[in-house]
Amino acid sequence: MARQVKMLKLEAVNVAEKWETFRPEIEAALPPISVESPDRMNNVLEQILIGNLECYAAYRDRDDGGKELLALVTLTVGGQLDSKHRDFIIYTLTGSLTAFTEEEWFEGIECVKDIGRSKGCSRILLYSNDAGVLALLKRYGADTSYRVVTFPI
Repeated sequence: MARQVKMLKLEAVNVAEKWETFRPEIEAALPPISVESPDRMNNVLEQILIGNLECYAAYRDRDDGGKELLALVTLTVGGQLDSKHRDFIIYTLTGSLTAFTEEEWFEGIECVKDIGRSKGCSRILLYSNDAGVLALLKRYGADTSYRVVTFPI
C-alpha cells in the first residue's frame, strides 16, 4: 500500500522565502538542548542556507489535488567518534501528535529512515522531552532511555 505521508526536500532559497511563516514553527520545535540566544533563529536559517541542515515538508495529498502540509522537519548527518556509523539527526520536527494518525507518524518515520539510509546513516537520533512523542516512538521500537545532561559553566 502506498504511503499517505510523503516528504519533500525544500530548497534553501524556498525556506528563506517562507522564513517568516516557517520560523515560529521551527523555533517552537527546537531541541531542548538548544541554547537561548538572540541570534539562534538566524543561525538556524544560516545552517539551512549553507547546507548543513536540510528542511523537508511532510505532507499528504488532498482529494482536490493540492497538498496538506503536516510538518516541517530539519535534518542533518552526524558521525560517531568511536565508529564509522553515521546518525541521521532530526534537529526539529514541527506539527503535533494530533495532526497525524499513529499510522501516519510511522509512515513519516519510514520516510525519514529512507532519506537517512540514502545518506549512509545507520540510525536516527533526535532530542525530545515531549512525553507523547517519546511514548509513540517507544511503541515504534525506539530506545528512549537516554538522557542528555547539561549544566552551565
